[in-house]
Amino acid sequence: MKRCFLAGLLCLFLSSGWAMAGELPSFPFVFVSGEAGKEVMPDKAIVGFGVEVFDANPDKALSTMEERSAELMAIFTKYGIENKDVIAYDINKQAVRQIKGIVGYELTRTMSVTVRVLDRFDGLMTDIVSLKNTTGIRTVFDTTKRKEIEVDLFREAAQKAREQADLLAKGFGTEVSSVHAISASQGGFGNIENEFGMGAGFRGYVAQAAGPLAKTVQVFVPNTIKLQESVSAIFRLK
Repeated sequence: MKRCFLAGLLCLFLSSGWAMAGELPSFPFVFVSGEAGKEVMPDKAIVGFGVEVFDANPDKALSTMEERSAELMAIFTKYGIENKDVIAYDINKQAVRQIKGIVGYELTRTMSVTVRVLDRFDGLMTDIVSLKNTTGIRTVFDTTKRKEIEVDLFREAAQKAREQADLLAKGFGTEVSSVHAISASQGGFGNIENEFGMGAGFRGYVAQAAGPLAKTVQVFVPNTIKLQESVSAIFRLK
């Protein structure tokens, strides 16, 4: 009976595109996933943006970039942002060419700032967006309690995965024996190869502003952000 059950599972995985590049486990198994999420109030934000300057004179372009950088540092000081919460990357310089040759020089710089008092967010964003040469402004809201919350979410997701495995096993007249493989997934579920061979990245609530815009910014602090964790597992069957 176990051989028949294993053969059925293999057919199911192959027909669904769930076959791995290598060999599947040689024993009867079930592949399941569990998810858990929670709405929480954000208490910090990370604002990323770029500074772009163009001028036919390279010295003037550099001078303008230095002026904008100084203005941004003054804005950060105004809103109580500490230097440790500001990241300013190196200036990138590129010659802009046309048929007749070089017509000017473009300087770009990427910066990010962590806002730990969200009451200051609206004013800070307005000043950054209103500043000349700022572009590509993006904000990620987060919580300082993320790690503690994720521990609970992983535990809940794992429990749901186990419950699903037990339910499926009983539906086929067998039982779950032990866990063979576990993976923390942070996206959708495509196939076993993806689940047990791919990584995942940071997630958070993202807001955008095209900048530079008017003197008010229609980007507000959300009431809540959703933290979500997923767990995938292969359970050995008896």
